[in-house]
Amino acid sequence: STRRVMGNKILKVHQLTIGLDLGDRWSFYCVLNELGEVLHQVRWYAWGAGEPSTGWALRLAVEGTTGPNKGRAWAVSATDAA
Repeated sequence: STRRVMGNKILKVHQLTIGLDLGDRWSFYCVLNELGEVLHQVRWYAWGAGEPSTGWALRLAVEGTTGPNKGRAWAVSATDAA
């Protein structure tokens, strides 16, 4: 951690590390504290099926694996057939 003095106030700044693990099926995103402990972690899976001939498509599933979002999941499907 870093200590900074601003006027007569002392602020303690915490340093976080953000990590990405990009895999073939699942990918992971995590935030670590100064001690290397996992504060938050999510995993996601992106897939393609029936892509439009023009434009783009995104299909994404996200799952919380630690912290307050553990056990929660979200899914996104978006298409732009420009």
